[in-house]
Amino acid sequence: MKWNSAFFCPVQRILIVLTISVVSASAQGPFMNGFDLAGASIPISEIQRGGPPRDGIPSIDDPQFLDPSKVTFLDVDDPVIGVKIDGVARAYPLRILVWHEVVNDEINGKPIVVTYCPLCGTSMVFEGVLQDNGEPLSFGVSGLLFRSDVLMYDRQTESLWSQLSLKAVSGPMKGAPLKWMASDLINYGSWVRKHRKTGTREVLSTQTGADRDYTRNPYTSYNNSNVVWFVVPENRSELADKSWILGLIQGNQAKAYPINSLTLRGFIRDKFAGRNLEIRIKPGSEELSVLDLDTKELLPYTRSFWLA
Repeated sequence: MKWNSAFFCPVQRILIVLTISVVSASAQGPFMNGFDLAGASIPISEIQRGGPPRDGIPSIDDPQFLDPSKVTFLDVDDPVIGVKIDGVARAYPLRILVWHEVVNDEINGKPIVVTYCPLCGTSMVFEGVLQDNGEPLSFGVSGLLFRSDVLMYDRQTESLWSQLSLKAVSGPMKGAPLKWMASDLINYGSWVRKHRKTGTREVLSTQTGADRDYTRNPYTSYNNSNVVWFVVPENRSELADKSWILGLIQGNQAKAYPINSLTLRGFIRDKFAGRNLEIRIKPGSEELSVLDLDTKELLPYTRSFWLA
């Protein structure tokens, strides 16, 4: 016998449609900024809209570079994120990153993702995440935050990625790791001096394809106050929320070193996550470094607010 909708009264038909709709919505939702958060590995209640919509903060996808001799828009004390790969040193000025937060780049065929979260002060560089066909994922700014930290997304799968959690937290890529690379946070004058003998030196240009005023920092009032725009639900009281720290992550362990005390001492030796470390700050340059004393490997770190 064929099922015939005429056998059901209008109320029954409405109930059936509503039931199907509820099941369908629960299988795919909830959504924020167009991203499906179903099954996210972080508490959905702690994901917040930062204000701009998806791509309202545009990533830089076709970065252009200048030789330092042609750079006129930077002062010697301007902070830059420094990356060096295979004899190529690149500087990514924070006065540009503060407007874009993500740069999709490639150095000598190696894809990288340069990220900066103004709300946490975190600058972190990752190796590019490759698809099955060998092509790198392209990252953008979702307009969403998790515990005041930027959530990126990849355009190929629409997965959300947490900068500080070092992994994808929703979507088809959920659980996939980000491989954190060592980089410098250093003032521009010191970066130029540090790489005076490096074969190729390049500085990210203000020709980003976006109409932004790179002479102005939209977060000046935020940086100069104790106010936290997006309150983190869990915090600790050893330091003020906006105290600067050097943050390390090794495996599933994390450790913070207050930069004020590091500045006073110049360096700290410590054993962390099975590694013998020397953590230094260079006077005048504000350059931080974390060295594994046994392997002589420079480890990735981030300068960040304690709240992060």
